Amino acid sequence: MGNLTDHFAGGGDNSILEFIKFRADGRVITTLANGDVTTENPTSTTHATTSYQNLPGSNFSYIPPSGTKYVTYKCLSSYYYQDATNIGHYCVGLDSTNINHTKMTWYKTNNYMGQWITEGTIEIDSSFTDSIADGQLSSWTTAKTLQCRFREYSSSYELVANDRYYLDGTGQSGENRVFKPIIEIIAHK
Repeated sequence: MGNLTDHFAGGGDNSILEFIKFRADGRVITTLANGDVTTENPTSTTHATTSYQNLPGSNFSYIPPSGTKYVTYKCLSSYYYQDATNIGHYCVGLDSTNINHTKMTWYKTNNYMGQWITEGTIEIDSSFTDSIADGQLSSWTTAKTLQCRFREYSSSYELVANDRYYLDGTGQSGENRVFKPIIEIIAHK
C-alpha cells in the first residue's frame, strides 16, 4: 500500500507546510507557529448591514510556519433571507482589512437559504511592501487574524448570516438554527 508520499511527492515549490480545517465550535486547534488557538463558537445568527463586518465564527488568530510563501484561507458559511431578494458581498479579511481581490457578490431572487464559500490567498515575500488590501505582506511572524467579512447590498436586499432556518422539514429556532462556519487554512511553501 505504501504511504501518502509514495503517491504524492512533496518538496515542490507549492508544498503544504500546514493544513488546518475545523468547524467553529469553540474547539482548540494546535498550530505549528502559534500554539493552541481557541476557535470562536457563534451562538446566534448575524444580520448583515451595509458596512463590512467580520463573520462570527470565521476569525482565527494565525502565524504561518517559517518558510511560508502563501496562506490560503477558506470559509464556508450559510445565509437566510431577510428580503425576498438578497444580495451579499463577501471577502477575506486580515486584521479586519478587506483583501480586495477576494471580493465576491452573492445575488439570489426568491432564494431563502444558501451557502457561500469565501476564499483568498495572501502572499508573503520580503520584496513586498505590506499591503493587506492587495493580499501582500513582507513578513508574517506575529499573530494576525484571518476572517470572512460580509455586508448586504442595501436595506432592500438584506440577509442573515450563519443561519440555517429550514432543516429536516421544519423551521429551526435557537441554537439549532445557527450554522457554525467551516474554516480551512493552508500554508504553502
